[in-house]
Order: sequence, then structure tokens, then C-alpha cells
Amino acid sequence: MDKKNNIFIFIFLLSVFSAVHLYFYMPAKNSPFAEGFSAVNGAIDLQFWHSDEHLLELEGDWEFYYNRLIQPYEFSKWDESQKVYSYVPCSWERTDKLKLNPEGCATYRLTITGLRPGQIYGFYMYEQANAFKLWINKNLCAYNGTVSNEREVFSAEWKPVVGTFTSDINGAAEIIVQVANFNYNRGGFWNSLKIGSVANVVVFREKKIFTAIFLFTVIALASVMFFAFFIIDPKNKASLFFSLFTFFISLRIILIEERIIKNFIDLPWGLTTRIEYLSGYVLLPLFGLFILQFFKVDFRNYFLKIFSFIIIAAVILTFFAPHSVYAFFLPYYRILLVVSLPYFFYVLVVSIKRKIPGSIIALIGSVFIGVAVVRDIVTANHYTMVSFGVLIFLGCYSFLLMQKFFYLVKQKGHLEEKVNIDLLTELYNRHFFIEYVKNRIQTLNNNETFYVMFIDLDKFKKINDNYGHDAGDEVLKCIGGRLKSIFRDGDVISRFGGDEFLIFIENKTDTVITELSQRIIQTISRPIKVGENSFEVGMSIGISKFPDDGDSVEELIIMSDNLMYKAKKRGGRCSEMVTTQNYGA
Repeated sequence: MDKKNNIFIFIFLLSVFSAVHLYFYMPAKNSPFAEGFSAVNGAIDLQFWHSDEHLLELEGDWEFYYNRLIQPYEFSKWDESQKVYSYVPCSWERTDKLKLNPEGCATYRLTITGLRPGQIYGFYMYEQANAFKLWINKNLCAYNGTVSNEREVFSAEWKPVVGTFTSDINGAAEIIVQVANFNYNRGGFWNSLKIGSVANVVVFREKKIFTAIFLFTVIALASVMFFAFFIIDPKNKASLFFSLFTFFISLRIILIEERIIKNFIDLPWGLTTRIEYLSGYVLLPLFGLFILQFFKVDFRNYFLKIFSFIIIAAVILTFFAPHSVYAFFLPYYRILLVVSLPYFFYVLVVSIKRKIPGSIIALIGSVFIGVAVVRDIVTANHYTMVSFGVLIFLGCYSFLLMQKFFYLVKQKGHLEEKVNIDLLTELYNRHFFIEYVKNRIQTLNNNETFYVMFIDLDKFKKINDNYGHDAGDEVLKCIGGRLKSIFRDGDVISRFGGDEFLIFIENKTDTVITELSQRIIQTISRPIKVGENSFEVGMSIGISKFPDDGDSVEELIIMSDNLMYKAKKRGGRCSEMVTTQNYGA
């Protein structure tokens, strides 16, 4: 690809990315969440919150009771001195300051005031730890799995929940959330509870589902397309690795984003998490294999082995090891990801220096996703740019693969054409003629017929001997052009070798064929000017008919060859056919 095309693509992708960013993310008014509200000491006042305009994330300090499952009715007898507060959202990991055991249970409590008395509100709970129960004003509104302080009774489930609650006559609401975890590497109140008008909550969830389905559909179709490319061209391993890479990205989308897969297949929690971790672990090595196959950089064999080993280890680890084991390696995998990024950057820089086609576009796509990730880390915006960064990233690399695939198809077509075409006359060659007639014989109906003409130039050797092969080549080129001007597109004209030609003709009668042979002789016999010289070339023609003179291409060629020699013995410039009278020039 030339520099102008690279610049055009860069400007186009930059424009699309910027438009999406500006329209959906930059203006604060586009955020669906209200700002400036935070719980303090287990309570939050919402009298200045406009529920019809914005959703609200119930973040801040909630009452926190670790390793206790307190029922709603028990709080009326609770000793106020026992209150402890914890910021929500949070997770329990051994590395946290609280040093809480990830395995265990807890109860969280928040008191809301300032709501409209007796108003119906909507809520959205993504998921918490491995199981949760949600009470609002002592009504059980939502749950995932089975919450318990006993491992044997506990069961895990991940599934987003949308529901409604009603504020009391004073415009207050008491929210109690119980969480539990006994088989994951972290527990806690992971995701903030979101509340708002029923309509806004439903629209928020529907947008998240629509976005996830859109991303899944686009990326999954890309995966199928590139796998088809690999089937068509098995030597193109880059298409295979990119197909697998995009497949696992699309798989992660339906596993994680709104747990869409639950709407189609109710997978057990354990299997869901194993597939989720596996789809994450194999992305890095698959992308590495793709990069190495696409750009063919130095040390590729060494890294091919490393990336292949990581894939095998990831499959074995996530499908056969306990959850506590394969989840334990996630932080180390992230370190491996960070360490690998400089190598991928090195590959792209080396590819650009070597002027490998597509390397600039690859760098552009990588920069886009890098910027999207950094932006989500450093800015406090409720919408993520990573999904759209991934689309731009995959779009760039998809463009490169498609460009390379169609280039290879075009080159393959050129090679096949060279294999089937005589380079001097630009007619078909012997190989193509024989294969074509063989295939045509197999598809003919019982009463269909065709003819094979064998043409040999008269006294052509004298031109080569007296004027040189260059002059002879020019004569052959001219004869090839004249033959093309006589026949239809459905007829096959080939150079059989030297000064011999074979012609395949269908849907004609014996009379028409003999008249056609006369026309050929007259056309070819016209003077041919080469430089300052003028040559008159005659020809002898033998004509065989299928199936009268043979039922195979070999028999038909032999018969027409023999008939051509009969015509040549008669003095040339004539044709010979078994079933009709001879025609002379």
C-alpha cells in the first residue's frame, strides 16, 4: 500500500474514532449518572437528586458487618456501637488494607432519605461476589445464588438483575445487601447498586445489552470471515490466529457483558468462570502468534514456542485445576501482558523500518486501543472507551488481513493464468486445453457434440531459419491475434506447441465447421508484416468430431493430427475431415 492510502486510512479512522468519542463520551451531560452524591456513615440524602433525569450509583460509606448475615428485622434491635463502615464498591482480597479473607460473608446497610414518598423507583444490580441478597424496605427484591455462612449450603451465580422498589411514606428506603463467597479469589460488594426512575433504569440496561450484542455480532462475524479465509488458503496461518483471537474476544463479550450468554444457555457458575478465564488467558498468545505470522519478524521461532506453550498451559490450567489455582495466576498474567507490549511495539517499529505493507495501519490500531485503555484509567467517566477502542483496533487489523488475502487471491489468479496461458501468443496452452476438454466431455448430454481442430503452419521453419526466432515469434503473435478475432468466447483456442494450434468448437454442424476452416485459412494467409519484411503463412487443418472420431480428448487430438498430415500431404492450405469432402484454399 502506498503512503497516500496510508494517510487516507489514518485520517478516516481518526475521524470515526473522534466522532464516536465526542458524541458519546466527552460532554458531561451525556453521562446518565448524577454526580455529587455519596453515602456518609451509612446514610445518604437525595432530596436534591432528580430521579427523572439521572440514575444514581449508591457509592460511599455503608454500614459493614463482616462474617455476619443480618436479617432486615434484626436491625431494629441492633446496638449502634457495633457499627463499622466500609466504602462501596469494594472487594475483599488478602492484599487489601483490611486483610479480609476473600472467603466469607457480610452484610451491608444503607439508609436513603429525601425520596418522593410512595414513589416507585427502579434499580439495577450487576453482580456481587459470588452470591447476594438485596432487601429494600424489608422486601426481598433480588438475589443471585444462595447466600450462606456455610460452604456446603452456599452456591454461586452471576447474573444482572433489574427490579423496582417503593419508598415509604417519609420518602425513605432502607437497603440491605448480603454477600457471600467461598470459591472465588475475591469477595465483597463489587459493583455499586444503581437506582433511578423505572424508565431510565430499563433504558440503561437495554443500551448495555444492545451495545454488547452489537459488539459480539460484529466481532463474531469477523471471526467467521477470517476462518473462511484460512479454509480457502490454509497456508495463511495469520488468518487462523486472528480468527481465534476475535472468536475469544466475542466469547468474552457474551460471558461478561450483562452475562448475555445466560439468556441462551444456563451454564453452571464453575464452567462459566473457567471459560471466562480461558478466553482471557489465550488472547495474548493468540495475538502474538498472529503478529509473528503476519510480519515475519526475527526470533519468531523462539516466540512462537513461547506463545504456543502459554496456550497449552492456559487450557490445561483452567479446565483441570481448581478455581483457586487458575484464578491465582491472573495478576501474573497481567504482568506478562505488560512485559509483552514492548515486544509487540518492537515488532511494529521493525516492520515500519523494513517498509512491510500494513505496519503503519497496525501501529495506528494499536495506538487507538492503547489510548482508549489509558483514557478509561485516568478519567472518571461511567462509559468505557475500551469497547470502541477494540473495534478500531480489530478494524485496522481486519483491513490488513483482508487486503493481504485479496492480494494473495489476485496473485493466485495471476499464477493460475500464467500456468494456463501461453506467454508468447496469450492463447491457452496445451495443459489447459486438455483439462478443459476432459471436463467438458463429462458434462455433455448424450446427443451433444463438439469438434477439435488441429492446425499446423506450412513452411514456418523457413521463417525461423532465414529471419531468426524473433521474427518467427512476431508471426506467431499475429496468428494468435487473428485466430482470436475469428472465434466466439465459448470456443477455446490454444497453442499446442511450436507452430501447432488446437481449437475446441461447440454447437456447430459439419457444414459450418468446414466453412469455418476455409475462413481460417483465408484469414491466416493474408500477409504478415514484421519490420521491413512481409510473410505469407499457410496452414493445414485436421478436424475430428466427438464422439464419432473418439470419446476422449487424447483420441480426438490423435485423429485431428492424422487428418492434418493428410491435408499437408495434399499441398497444405487445406483442411481434412472424415465425414465431409475436403476443402482447399
